[in-house]
Amino acid sequence: MGLAIRLRTSVSAGLVGLAIVQVMTLSELMNDLIAQWTEMEACLGAVTRISRFTKETPREGRSDETKSLFDEWPSSGYVTLENVSASYEYITPPFLRCHQRVN
Repeated sequence: MGLAIRLRTSVSAGLVGLAIVQVMTLSELMNDLIAQWTEMEACLGAVTRISRFTKETPREGRSDETKSLFDEWPSSGYVTLENVSASYEYITPPFLRCHQRVN
């Protein structure tokens, strides 16, 4: 603003207003640029992590893995849930009670 006061006799008020609007617009554009840059950097980081994961994680189903199960492995089975409950804290009533058998 000091520059606008010094130049008040040689520059019109309209041009000073236009300059202020342009500076404010530039500030908004810089803010948007930084936000977009940060979002792009986060996305590129995610792509890099996925790429590294696919390269470094060994594949399943390789030929050197055993294809058959152990002889003592059960051919069928089930899971029985009796008197199972869940709550957020031990002093609150349970929100889930379960009595079932899953084959």
